[in-house]
Amino acid sequence: MLGLLNVLNVLNVLNVLNVLNLQSLLSLLSLLSLISLLSLISLLSLISLLGLISLLGLLILISQISLLNGRVTLLSATWQWIER
Repeated sequence: MLGLLNVLNVLNVLNVLNVLNLQSLLSLLSLLSLISLLSLISLLSLISLLGLISLLGLLILISQISLLNGRVTLLSATWQWIER
């Protein structure tokens, strides 16, 4: 009878250890999924930041072309006035 109780106690301890291992494994998996989620968020933030920088560069380019067009028009008008 005492041997049976010892076997049951050993099985109980092993069961507790298995539960603890499972909990630590689940904690590790949740930590890894959190890290991957944060990595994805930072990657999306970086992509949106690059998009914003590209959009800003495009707006600067359009304004420079507009200024250049205005200068060419002014130069053309001045040249026409000089020719008269």
